[in-house]
Amino acid sequence: MKNSQVLLLVVACGVSGCSSSANDSLSGDFSGGVPSDSSAQQQGSQIQPGVLTAGEWDDNRNYELFVNYLSSKQSQFTNRTLKLPGTERIVVTVKNERGEVIPFARLTVSDGTKQLLTLNTASDGQALLFPDYDGWQATRLTLLAEAPQGQNGVTPITQIIDKGGQGVELVLSGAKQVQADALDLAFVIDTTGSMGDELRYVQNEVRGIASQVRTLFPSLSLRFGLVVYRDTEDSYVTRSFNFTDSLDQFTASLSAQSAGGGGDMPEAMDRGLSDMNQLSYRSGNTAHVAFLIADAPSHDENAQAVLDQANQARRQGTHIYSLAASGIDSKAEYLLRIGSEMSHGRYLFLTDDSGVGNTHAEPTIPCYEVQYLNKLMLRAISAEVTGVRPAVPSSDVIRSVGSPSAGVCTLPSGKKAYLP
Repeated sequence: MKNSQVLLLVVACGVSGCSSSANDSLSGDFSGGVPSDSSAQQQGSQIQPGVLTAGEWDDNRNYELFVNYLSSKQSQFTNRTLKLPGTERIVVTVKNERGEVIPFARLTVSDGTKQLLTLNTASDGQALLFPDYDGWQATRLTLLAEAPQGQNGVTPITQIIDKGGQGVELVLSGAKQVQADALDLAFVIDTTGSMGDELRYVQNEVRGIASQVRTLFPSLSLRFGLVVYRDTEDSYVTRSFNFTDSLDQFTASLSAQSAGGGGDMPEAMDRGLSDMNQLSYRSGNTAHVAFLIADAPSHDENAQAVLDQANQARRQGTHIYSLAASGIDSKAEYLLRIGSEMSHGRYLFLTDDSGVGNTHAEPTIPCYEVQYLNKLMLRAISAEVTGVRPAVPSSDVIRSVGSPSAGVCTLPSGKKAYLP
């Protein structure tokens, strides 16, 4: 995105209840706010976590709306032959005989002559199949489900599935519901000049979140990875820091990054995602979560490469939670949302409520709740580890858009939309 000379200027929070204390739990015990020393904030040295505000959206929970969104926005790309996930999404859910969902179950899809793909179920026991992306030629395929790693003696189950189906449920008798015993947590960040108004705040939020995850899940084997990217004409295209279990090493790598370069709107998002997919993820009952933080799309000619990398993330079990920063445009929202939907993640977006950064565009969604970003991200990570989405306490909702009630908003057409 175009390089702009922007100081990290913080205005008054403007949100009732703001404070300068750092967030210290997931349950709503901590508050967000702008630190009092504005001169130190401008240097990025005294910024506290709990400043940035954001909303979230789950396109997989609102798939009909998502398909309509895909068709309405595709024409903005000069390359109009993008391969989109489309209407042929099949949701596979694996449960045991007690009706409990089974995370980390191994799924193998074959057409009778060859294996098309293997992938694990997510923490909600689900996996997403996209026939166009998965190379389906036959109209009926065989799906094999096996118990998570370490659960010996559970008989695998096979089922014939149709290409035009919408949902499949498999029952693995004797399988046990488990939580992740490890987490590989990656951050992929656009560091071009246009991110300068928010990058230091993002870095501080990420550092705080990394520390909080370790506190919340002390027995979890936790590793952190980092990829930063700019564009092909900049001093670097990507920098990749493989997973480490050292929080100090990770935060040192993160703190060393600064915003620069750019010069036009599009950036090398496809290259950043490619490096993300090449990190050394662990197998077994390991949750793979990546936060993609960006304010610009890829170049049009590389838009399909972005979607292909999102598809690769899905196949290897990496769930992308994209985060739209200030200055986001319609193309960037489009690519970020597809990437998150395909990979079983969610779309996050910063809002103006914090008073930090340039203006944040309204997302193309019917309703959402504004929260502090660090709490939102911690809840997302917790859901990936435990399989349970923590409820958002009413005290954590700064404001609502679209009048949601009990997690549901009614559209003018009478249809329902659902919050994450």
